[in-house]
Amino acid sequence: MVERVNAEFMKAKSSARAMAPPEYYDAQTTGFAAILRAKGYTDAQIGEHAGLADTSLMLAVDPSLVREDKLAAPTKGAADGVRGDPGHASAELGRLGADLVIEKTVDAIRQATARR
Repeated sequence: MVERVNAEFMKAKSSARAMAPPEYYDAQTTGFAAILRAKGYTDAQIGEHAGLADTSLMLAVDPSLVREDKLAAPTKGAADGVRGDPGHASAELGRLGADLVIEKTVDAIRQATARR
């Protein structure tokens, strides 16, 4: 996808370029999970989708997207799409993840643009 967008930019003689830095995804998943583990949360709580990590990020970025009335309810796993435990999610935890994502992504963009 990035290559296609960049080809269009080049065809239009634009100096703009698209990026999909892996550092963004690594920080959001691996990096944020490490922060949560250091705080005593388990991988089962952190989850893969709509668990502690995802829900905390959403509470920090746009809490209107979180159905807070469902956070304490037992999850049904694949049946409700929740793979993790959002019960301890908080905007405070989410800000730790968001800050890491921003830091790592900005660093990656700076490194990529410095090479031009």
